[in-house]
Amino acid sequence: MMKTKGKRIILASGSPRRKELLSGLNIDFEVDTRNHFEETYSLDTPHEMIPHILSEGKSYGFHRELSENEILITSDTLVLCGDRVMGKPHTREEAVDMLRFLSGRSHKVITALTLRDCKRHETISDTATVHFRELTDNEIACYIHIQAIRQSRGIWHPGMDRIYRHNRNRRLILHDYGTSRASCI
Repeated sequence: MMKTKGKRIILASGSPRRKELLSGLNIDFEVDTRNHFEETYSLDTPHEMIPHILSEGKSYGFHRELSENEILITSDTLVLCGDRVMGKPHTREEAVDMLRFLSGRSHKVITALTLRDCKRHETISDTATVHFRELTDNEIACYIHIQAIRQSRGIWHPGMDRIYRHNRNRRLILHDYGTSRASCI
């Protein structure tokens, strides 16, 4: 285990969610996303190893050497539904297609985290199984709209459970697509 006392912590990620999670640990850190790593892997790589490989690649692709008092944090997440690796959607249409594909299915969310200082590194990973019930086209549209407002880079986000809670309570989510307001009735 790496000791953090007296160390400068660097989060090498532009992810708002990762920043939020690290902030919740009440640790002082800075964000530096400069990196020379190209996110690629061999097609015969076992799916469960892809986040591990990419997280370590991001760590060693950091734009400079680390000093003795620094710890770098990198991470990668992969969504796997059956044998299909789900990448980040780049357009609204890709996000809609992805959510339609995941609707009514279970999928794995595999996340790897790498901690590295100038002498060693540790990479750990965890897998969560997420069960989606059937989603309506309206729910998918509402969710994508909410994520666009949040400027999230991925479509899977803990906020998705808000749509589930509203539907379990038989409430309808109404969105004004011209503004960032949503209301429930």
